[in-house]
Amino acid sequence: DTLITNKPAEARAFAEQHGWNVVYKTFTPVTVTRDGAGHHTYTTPVTPQLLDDEAVRFTAHLFQQRVDKTHDVRLVCVGDRMFAIEIHSPEGDWRRSYDRNTYRVCEVPDEVAAGMRALLETFGLNFAAADFAVDHDQRWWFLDLNPNGQWAWLEQATRAPISRAVADLLARHTR
Repeated sequence: DTLITNKPAEARAFAEQHGWNVVYKTFTPVTVTRDGAGHHTYTTPVTPQLLDDEAVRFTAHLFQQRVDKTHDVRLVCVGDRMFAIEIHSPEGDWRRSYDRNTYRVCEVPDEVAAGMRALLETFGLNFAAADFAVDHDQRWWFLDLNPNGQWAWLEQATRAPISRAVADLLARHTR
């Protein structure tokens, strides 16, 4: 379940509906400089105090129901090929610690593959990277779609032939 709003009352109602089991995410990566050092904004649990902050009114915020996950999956779609990589992170949000994460190629459930094909067709995309959280029942929860999502680090960690698929796709579309 996802809510995009800049209205604190709507965000509070959403959080209450989900028993405060909600996280806040930025739309794009944000780096804040404090004391000369860069700090990134990551997925953050929502608290009542966060929603009391008047800054919520100034821009749209993305709130999502928190998934009790075992791991994440980045699904890289290149043309008609799909590369699914499990990401196991000790930090929860895998972007906090790329070097401490473990990665493994995995299978895409049929219903997820069908849904992704439909989504890509709807948006007219030949490439995208989608992020999923996988719960204890192995259910995949769609989090977001990145039409220019990063993938090279996953190929490096797993040897999945994503570069080859991108090159093949580009070669087919330039003839």
